[in-house]
Amino acid sequence: MSFLHTRRLNVDAILKILLLGGFAYFFSQTLSSGRALLYVNPKMIPFIKFGIIAMCFMMAVTLPELFTIPRRKFRLTPYTIFFIPLLLSVIFPAVALDSASLAGRSADMGGTGVVQDGPQSIIDGDITLDVDTAQPFPVSGNVVIEEDNYVAWLTALYQLPEEHLGLDVEISGFVHKTEDLEPQTFLLSRFIMTCCTADMQLSGILCRYDQAEELTADTWFRINGTLAVELFNNRPIPAIVVDQITEIEKPEIPYVFP
Repeated sequence: MSFLHTRRLNVDAILKILLLGGFAYFFSQTLSSGRALLYVNPKMIPFIKFGIIAMCFMMAVTLPELFTIPRRKFRLTPYTIFFIPLLLSVIFPAVALDSASLAGRSADMGGTGVVQDGPQSIIDGDITLDVDTAQPFPVSGNVVIEEDNYVAWLTALYQLPEEHLGLDVEISGFVHKTEDLEPQTFLLSRFIMTCCTADMQLSGILCRYDQAEELTADTWFRINGTLAVELFNNRPIPAIVVDQITEIEKPEIPYVFP
């Protein structure tokens, strides 16, 4: 440190520039690689871009301070608060959540509440009927449920399951199993990210399949089947009777963004 001070280098300014540059580089990399969507909803991307620009601007403003005499005694401790998360982001890159991530978390299945506590799950809570929301969706024919209509469709199915009885459905997701489900059933699930990973919720639909016990949790499938209605805890919920099931690759960004 004495060497730096003799050369009139401001250590505070150096560390500020390193931090700002490190975070700007990290956010830029996550944007360019597309991995930012493992952290936040796409609608948050403009704020990240603004943050990168702001950090670059602050770096430019801080540059003249490099050769000024510090106004206070140098202390490293305050900077560690920022260096630690930056270091952890490099050591532990973002990975997509899976079923193991549900322990102790609450989740939402198209209008019903699911509480995961270890291996057990409890489907409970009241369904709020909103006919105006559900009516625009067809009650017959073949429907493909994809990322862009996933939330709307599952909301409609859970709101009015009887109204969509017999509907042919194609949907993709990963297998999620809990001990309170029957052996020939499983949940075909997706994680929904409203803002960021902190508010991630599980959403899914019950599937009835004769060989469900052979399916491995967190394996991704595309299924075709017919919509039925089953009673769970004395309440009707939508379920898909599987006609065809095809294993698929896990998407690079597996989340659904409402």
